[in-house]
Amino acid sequence: MSRGHASSLPCSVSLHRVRKILNLRVFEDESGKHWSKSVMDKQYEVLCVSQFTLQCILKGNKPDYHMAMPAEQAESFYNNFLEQLKKAYKPELIKGKVDPGCLKKGYLKNVVGDFCLSHLG
Repeated sequence: MSRGHASSLPCSVSLHRVRKILNLRVFEDESGKHWSKSVMDKQYEVLCVSQFTLQCILKGNKPDYHMAMPAEQAESFYNNFLEQLKKAYKPELIKGKVDPGCLKKGYLKNVVGDFCLSHLG
């Protein structure tokens, strides 16, 4: 989920975004039909990673992050977002900060992809 431009996004988390993430049909069903089941249908974990690089623009050969949300505001937004996901789903299945060891050991085998939901209100 993209945070959007710092100046255009309220600090409150949109319930519509939370529901969209939990109900987005990106998994196969039991018969192998693609795009049929959601995270909630499959009772999968959700890993949310704060990614400030989404608002990077290039100025020559240098990245520019001036459009990204300020760090304190972004952290508050991220934590609020995790709390809203936990309220809407099973709290034990919502994961936040990633242990780098998990990445090295291959725990993230079934990652479907990144989806940009910045257009949602």
